Amino acid sequence: MKNLIKTCCLSILALLVAISFSHAAMMGWQGDQESYKVPCQRLFNVNEIVTIEGEVMAIEHATPVWGPIKGPSYGLHLRVKTDEGTRAVHIGPGWYMDRYKIKFNIKEKVIVVGSQIVFEGEDLIIAQEVVRDGNVLIIRDETGCPMWARP
Repeated sequence: MKNLIKTCCLSILALLVAISFSHAAMMGWQGDQESYKVPCQRLFNVNEIVTIEGEVMAIEHATPVWGPIKGPSYGLHLRVKTDEGTRAVHIGPGWYMDRYKIKFNIKEKVIVVGSQIVFEGEDLIIAQEVVRDGNVLIIRDETGCPMWARP
């Protein structure tokens, strides 16, 4: 009887560990070497880091079509007017911005550091950090891993 109880307890423990690892894998976290596993984060390239400075011209809420959260959530995107033209900037998921009450304003001056990519045919910068009013908002670490995906 004691062996049966022991076996059941070990089985339940193994199941809980397997579920937690599968959940972490589903969410994309696989340690410090990999970024969050949604398409634009997989495209984050540490060798293509750019810095742009400009004025926020548009704030867009894009409905996600990938990743673990679809539908009612949204991705926050900015259109930033620079001396070279208007640039699309992917900031991150709306729920994360809402949680920390991060708001952007039209005509706000920003400096964006991020990875320059082409996503679905559009030039895009995946923001790593945004400087506004002298304050630095860190969105992703130096490997491109989003702050919301960190353990």
